[in-house]
Amino acid sequence: MYEATTMKEAVNGFVAWPKISIELDISMNKASRGPNHVLDQAADGNKRPKKLGKKPINSQTEVQQDAKQQRLSFDFNKMNMELRPLAYYAFSSMREDNQIEIPIPYTISGANMLAFLNFDDIYEFINFQGISVNCILVYLRYLTELRVVNRRAEKFVFVSPTLISPVRTDTSVAGLRERADALVVFLHNAPKRQLYLVPHNGGRHWVLGVIGP
Repeated sequence: MYEATTMKEAVNGFVAWPKISIELDISMNKASRGPNHVLDQAADGNKRPKKLGKKPINSQTEVQQDAKQQRLSFDFNKMNMELRPLAYYAFSSMREDNQIEIPIPYTISGANMLAFLNFDDIYEFINFQGISVNCILVYLRYLTELRVVNRRAEKFVFVSPTLISPVRTDTSVAGLRERADALVVFLHNAPKRQLYLVPHNGGRHWVLGVIGP
């Protein structure tokens, strides 16, 4: 049995996991491109930045001016150096309706899938606000690659939170059973000497669960 007391010790490298980042709920967009696609993030109460179009406006020009002001007022110098390239890209190239498609490997989700990040996802992430399930999936992909580089792949794996965390749009018995069956199959086909690290959001904040088959 392997034991790791911290995420930094587990992956043998620095992990910037903001303690103040919480999310009150998780939801999946019904307009998903397929059963293995995660499209949208959960509502995050008052912590979510204001979206354009939610307040009364007089013209498209006002929308553009609002977005421009938001981007111009952002202070890149106060950001973590590793996050600056992402912020530069989001603020200079992304429009409100843009999405970044990021492949999520089979080893994380039990199926090949795509995570979609939009401007709001990135804005909240770089500001250490509520972290969506999409951001968690992309983060798990990064940590999965990091554990291979550091030769820790045989010790533990990361599991998609969508296999465990409750989904607001599918809380039926059938939906819960489907996720439970998917998790059982995922663990059944995995090596027995590995630990499984599963981010879980029960409706209040993210916690990291550890499963030892």
